[in-house]
Amino acid sequence: MDIFNFDKHWDLFLQTKLVINCQTREDARAFISLICKVENSLNEHHNIDCMTNWWNTYKDKTCYSFAYNKRLNYCDLNFYKENKYQIVRFDKEQSKIYLGVQLDDRLNVNPYTGDIGFGIPEIENTEKDKTYYISIAKFFNLELEERFKLIFTNPITNKQTLSDIDYYFTSKGLCYMGSTGLEFLEPFNTLHEILLKNITIQKLPWIPKYKETYYIPSITDINLYREYTHTSHVFDERMIERGIPCKTPEEAIEKTKEMLKLL
Repeated sequence: MDIFNFDKHWDLFLQTKLVINCQTREDARAFISLICKVENSLNEHHNIDCMTNWWNTYKDKTCYSFAYNKRLNYCDLNFYKENKYQIVRFDKEQSKIYLGVQLDDRLNVNPYTGDIGFGIPEIENTEKDKTYYISIAKFFNLELEERFKLIFTNPITNKQTLSDIDYYFTSKGLCYMGSTGLEFLEPFNTLHEILLKNITIQKLPWIPKYKETYYIPSITDINLYREYTHTSHVFDERMIERGIPCKTPEEAIEKTKEMLKLL
């Protein structure tokens, strides 16, 4: 297998005629660092998704390709072999500097601004990653496992479409529940688009668990709210069906004040 050479192979890669094999995690990080820096400096292919190197899935058989929709794809080496792609191997040590660009293994995209920067951990099942997704959830004022919808906007017509399924964050990433009851991990580029505000999160009404305390707005109560415990009583179910329960007294009070403004 040939070793990646920028002058010889880069244009072929962008034309989807060639794929890059990274046999080590370090090579994968360096390769995506190169893509982020070069493409950012050229101000082209700005939609490229370089927030994670995905190396954990296929390990030394990981290959990257550049799609016509200007996104970075990845798959198993055998897939590209079977489909007759030209494959070259990226070697970090032999690929230190191209077009004056110095590689940096730590480089990635800032999840809060979408800017090139530092600090995105690799996607692994570690305590570090759990903290990462907890932080992402908190950024959107969500808790792990809290369900929400996604609003997709057509870039041409600006028409918005609400997702049929519910999404939620776990320590593994952005997930959804399939029709068979199995949990699926949403592709990382969806989270990328959410962080770039190209896809919008729509929070769902909070639902108290069984035996959990909840609060509802009240314009007749001196405290401006009432407190209940979810016991699956018909009243509880009616409140939940209407999306009325609040998690805190403060939230219920705010809703009561909004109601009083309408009177």
